[in-house]
Amino acid sequence: MLFMVGLDSLSREEKAALLAQLNAISSSNVLYEGVQQGLKKGKDLIFKVSGFLIGQFSSEWAEGVERLNEQLNWDVNTIQTAIEREYRRLSHLDGAALNRRLLSRIAEIGGVASNSSVSAVGEAVVRRAAEACKIPVNQPVEVLEARVFDHCVEEKSKQLREQLTQMTDAQLEEFEAILREQIEGLSKAEQEAIRKTMGLEELSAKHVISFLKQTSSVALAQMIISGFGFGAYVFLAMLIKSFSMLLGVTFSFGVYATASSTLAFLLSSPFLLMIGLMGFGLMYRNAGNALNDELAKLLVFVGRGAFLQSKGA
Repeated sequence: MLFMVGLDSLSREEKAALLAQLNAISSSNVLYEGVQQGLKKGKDLIFKVSGFLIGQFSSEWAEGVERLNEQLNWDVNTIQTAIEREYRRLSHLDGAALNRRLLSRIAEIGGVASNSSVSAVGEAVVRRAAEACKIPVNQPVEVLEARVFDHCVEEKSKQLREQLTQMTDAQLEEFEAILREQIEGLSKAEQEAIRKTMGLEELSAKHVISFLKQTSSVALAQMIISGFGFGAYVFLAMLIKSFSMLLGVTFSFGVYATASSTLAFLLSSPFLLMIGLMGFGLMYRNAGNALNDELAKLLVFVGRGAFLQSKGA
């Protein structure tokens, strides 16, 4: 499987970051973060209503209520905190130990024994990802891997396009500044590869944003898939990182964007309500299955992308 070759080609630091995220994005952390976010939203709503009512009598009292609300805030970023903690723990491992743990975690996501062969682990992950993408699995695994990767690129393109159209003017300005920094941080070869691959006259933050606005998500995905190589990979990685930074997320390439749809659902109020109505055990198990589906897609996307990047560089 090409994605397994790509994952093996990652640097030690990249492998540690990937494994930290695979370990931290768990049912318990997701559900705990969802509860914390729900409680914080409830607190903010209560203080907002209280501040409005008290403000009818005294603006000074209303300001006091607002200050108290800020003082009672707490960190709800359970997953990101867990990732940072995991990365610190894993960064002390040598390369061989890190490889063993990463392969064991990948096998767990694929639903096979940790002592399975690399090819068996890779096939299990691809087939799980294909099922999650609703791709018929009665096809050769090499075909499935390519189709899963294309599906993930299309999914990512749609997410990025939707995020862009929903931005406020202030967010758009901030995104442009972040994107400008990311472009300036690329090598001349990377900049030129992106410009040629995407057919841009000039590679600048303004030109990229204009290109994204004028290109449909379907067309964007087709352009990336049809010319996927070094330039397309760097372009997609740059966009994902820029959007993630805008959201205050520090996850490495691909992870947040790949798992975002599942995480958004698991952190939503309707899902938490379903837990209360249907029983925690059942929903906890379903949450774990849904997360492993997304993580399987993530592994194929990141691994195959890394392989294509090394091949096209």
